[in-house]
Amino acid sequence: MKIKLSAGPLAQELTDLMPNLFSFKEGVEAHFEEVERIGYKATYSEGSFKIEVGSRSDKLLALGDLAMMSTPVNSHKSPGLYMRGFMLDVSRNGVVKVSYLKQKLTRLALMGMNYFCLYTEDTFPFPEEPLFGYGRGGYTVEEIRELVAFGKILGVTLFPCIQTLGHLEQILKFPKFQHLKDNEYIGNVYKEEFYDLLDRMIESITSLFDTNLIHIGMDETHGLARGSAFKENEPINPRMVYLKHLNRIVKMCESKDLKPMMWGDIIMGTTVGETQMSEEEMALVPKEVVVDYWDYHQCDEKIYEEHLNAIVSKGYEAVVSPGAWCWTRFFPSYEKASKNIITLLNSAKKVGIHGAMTTQWGDDGHECLFDYNIPANALFLTVCVEDNDYEEIAKQKVKTFFGADYDLLVHLSRIDDLGEKSETLSAPNVGKCLVYEDPVTALVSGCENFGQVHDYYQKLSESFYDHGHDNEFRALFDFAGVFCEYAAIKSSLHGFIKEAYDQNDFERLKLGLKKIDNAHVKARLLKNMYSDLWIKERKVFGLEIIEGRWATQVSRLEFLSQRIQSYLSGAVTRLEELEMQHLDWEHGVEEPNKWHQQMLHYSQIFSRSGDKLWWW
Repeated sequence: MKIKLSAGPLAQELTDLMPNLFSFKEGVEAHFEEVERIGYKATYSEGSFKIEVGSRSDKLLALGDLAMMSTPVNSHKSPGLYMRGFMLDVSRNGVVKVSYLKQKLTRLALMGMNYFCLYTEDTFPFPEEPLFGYGRGGYTVEEIRELVAFGKILGVTLFPCIQTLGHLEQILKFPKFQHLKDNEYIGNVYKEEFYDLLDRMIESITSLFDTNLIHIGMDETHGLARGSAFKENEPINPRMVYLKHLNRIVKMCESKDLKPMMWGDIIMGTTVGETQMSEEEMALVPKEVVVDYWDYHQCDEKIYEEHLNAIVSKGYEAVVSPGAWCWTRFFPSYEKASKNIITLLNSAKKVGIHGAMTTQWGDDGHECLFDYNIPANALFLTVCVEDNDYEEIAKQKVKTFFGADYDLLVHLSRIDDLGEKSETLSAPNVGKCLVYEDPVTALVSGCENFGQVHDYYQKLSESFYDHGHDNEFRALFDFAGVFCEYAAIKSSLHGFIKEAYDQNDFERLKLGLKKIDNAHVKARLLKNMYSDLWIKERKVFGLEIIEGRWATQVSRLEFLSQRIQSYLSGAVTRLEELEMQHLDWEHGVEEPNKWHQQMLHYSQIFSRSGDKLWWW
């Protein structure tokens, strides 16, 4: 239904971006009245709506709900979750353009979002320290101010989100700051210069925002006080070191009239290698800090409620942060995201928590593009606002404000899970594993129990080519189609060549060369398609990492072709890379997980000598 708006900055944004939904000349008129309330109440009479709202964000929520109507009817909404926020990681390779963000924030605000933050480890403006965000596309003062001002038009509160202890590797790597590090990721809490840096960081970033809310991070502080900060012959208690530091940062924030929020994984023991704080330890967590509880893996309301009750019963204000499960992959795991979102948000409602913020992390290169996460984003906002029919309403939101097919976007998850329900706490990234694996040594497709997936991926590719939508999502689905074609080729390439080699079948090896050539063409095409999508959404910085990964594919395919040609010509008498014994990933484990339920980092996908293995 088209809504007629009165002239103003917000109306101009809406009519420019979505002229099919909002107009100055035609449609059902909307008249607003600000009152004391949470949410909105819209009453229809004689061709117009009278809409009572409690805030600018409620106005956007009302306009979004009215735009989804086929015919005008009375409506009202009082969301149980007052804070409905988004956190977008812009520190792990991909820095989203301001112009792109503004379009997405408008649509998300109509769907119910009223808080937003960019996760910036070093990519926030810090003019007096030019190494922050250096060569990584860090935001300028002008860009952040533009976003903050735009958020005010939408009724969306933008607030800073930084780190004040761990995840500082992009800063500590520079010689200027190396004397401030404990380990590669954590600052040295025994260095006063470290606190001077933190104080200046907080001052610099908060000066650009119109809110006193600041997210200070404090998560995943593994190895705290056990690196350069370690003192020989002195007992250490990392938990007490953490608490002492936390209290100091909170006091620093209080001195600037700031309200700090922190990740709650160290407090609740929900991160790797940690246990829940004792009663005595938790009593030392300052009551002034808002505890941001995240746990992406359990998806169990009883566990979530137990943890949340442990926080609020001690008198702490809390919010919850489910995850979009878009990290370490090209395409999000909707199954995991939907379970995490629904269970954690419903647990929060039961416990009486009124704030939530979904997270979109970019671990391992941030390959997953923003629009692939739209179903999870819509579902999050729907659960925040509604009491039932979550997916049906979320589908309507996606169709109305993005013009996209919700189910087809969800279907992208099939690229990584092979259409199977995951039996582990992780979300497998099989597609990325196949596409990035070294074609010479075949780390994934050479596994003992790999199985046959060529036909699966070939059929899946056709489902994305046949989407039939000639809109802004066409390029996204076309990329997914080519991605599946390449995964199909890679899944059978090594097996075909190895079998021909084992049988000393020269004719089949020549056919293998043609398959390599086909893979080579697809790899180059994927690189170009993905680069175009990246440039549309993000600053150019960081793309070199992903282009380097595609270039590695091209280079290794060329090398494999050269090796086979050398063998066929007699220049070499054996190909030892095709003679190696392939073992399952969990060879020797008594009860191994299935290979296709693992979640791997690029370094391990590409080489058995990779330095990091991530699975659950």
